[in-house]
Amino acid sequence: IDEEDILSYISNKEESFYNEFTLKRDKEKIIQEYVKKGIIGTNIDFTVLPTKKENEIILKVEVREGKELFVQKLNILGLRYLHLDNLKDKMNNTQEPGLLGISTNSFIQENYNQDIKNMSEYAKGRGFLDFKIKSTDFQVAFSTYSFIKELISDGDDFLVPESIVTQKSRAIEDLMIKKKFNEASTLLNELLSMMKVKDKDDQKDLDEFKQKMLQKFKMFSQVEEIIKLRFQMKNTNLKVKFQKEKDGEGYYINLNIEEGEKYLFEGVDIQKNKKIKKKALLYGLELEPGEVFDFKKFNNFMRSSYMAYQSLGYFYSKFTPIQKIDRMKKSVFYTIDVYEGDQVHIENMYIIGNSKTETYVIDRELRLAEGEIYDLSKLLRSRERLMKSQLFTNVVFEPKAGSEEGLIDLFWKVDEARTGMLTFGGGY
Repeated sequence: IDEEDILSYISNKEESFYNEFTLKRDKEKIIQEYVKKGIIGTNIDFTVLPTKKENEIILKVEVREGKELFVQKLNILGLRYLHLDNLKDKMNNTQEPGLLGISTNSFIQENYNQDIKNMSEYAKGRGFLDFKIKSTDFQVAFSTYSFIKELISDGDDFLVPESIVTQKSRAIEDLMIKKKFNEASTLLNELLSMMKVKDKDDQKDLDEFKQKMLQKFKMFSQVEEIIKLRFQMKNTNLKVKFQKEKDGEGYYINLNIEEGEKYLFEGVDIQKNKKIKKKALLYGLELEPGEVFDFKKFNNFMRSSYMAYQSLGYFYSKFTPIQKIDRMKKSVFYTIDVYEGDQVHIENMYIIGNSKTETYVIDRELRLAEGEIYDLSKLLRSRERLMKSQLFTNVVFEPKAGSEEGLIDLFWKVDEARTGMLTFGGGY
């Protein structure tokens, strides 16, 4: 996280009154932002420093970033019909190391939650409407390798025999692996207290080394509590393991799932539709009664039905699907309640954001005009034409209520591209 973002999370601002009571909240906020990025064990310290002016201070913010941990193993247990590789493909942000053993996906809870949702939607889209994750086992492996290596390699620079530094460091490591942090802390302080310097000019280096090692040790001692506090997930068993090995540090995830039975599509009934016949709407349905129910195909049908009404000017049309599941027959039936509303016309069209592009250039790409019946398909085609012109980086349209019932105003908002680009093309 860059400096600008960290400062934005701090309530105390330059040229404002200092408030020490917000520091704890600010610290939690910064740590949480690091956790969102998959970095565990970050430590934040605030120090108030005096200045020459009596009524001014300097607020020093010291950030010691924690570890970015990657997903090492993902197991999906309890499969009967669904294919393991297909489910893992839906876990886009929770992937295991690649063929070369390189980990690229740090564990970010928000992304993981989305992956679980994607996997569940995939299973339900294959007819497994009762698909669920019964429980999740998380093991987070932390390596003590770098900490102990630094303690040994730098520790013997301060007048302590290498053999003693190594012996005590290994003993500290053994206690950390067993999570005996109180005993490990006592031994670490004992080792650090033995360290001395010949030259007083080197005292600052020793003090900084001691402080750094104590801070790193503190991160290890608190990491299990931090992880359990941050990762609030239902039906999840979470364990933290400390290991000497550098390789294999990261997350090991077991998803225990229950597929349930596969459901068939029984049919659909459409009610209260007068403007468009049922047969015409059902033309967009790719599911046949007796087929395995597929959520994706059903949602495509709902979308095509909505587009059919919207393209005929029924701007206020709504479709409400009512699902009926027969657990005995293992089937699903839908009733679609249609609200058609009245046709609307475009009263006014406004174009916003074209400081360089002439309005007539935009108008010639639009497939509908003021006074015409509202048509969503023509609006989408108009947007496509404007984007293909390469004059704009983004184009959006927003309908709003007009001066009276049955009329709407249409606002086009364009973001113009930088000038200097010459393109050739054709339209239709």
